[in-house]
Amino acid sequence: MSHLIPRYFWESIIYWYDVAGGR
Repeated sequence: MSHLIPRYFWESIIYWYDVAGGR
């Protein structure tokens, strides 16, 4: 649904979120 944000940018956020989440 977040077509306003580029897919690679969104996936990047999820990636860093997972890393900073406690990896």
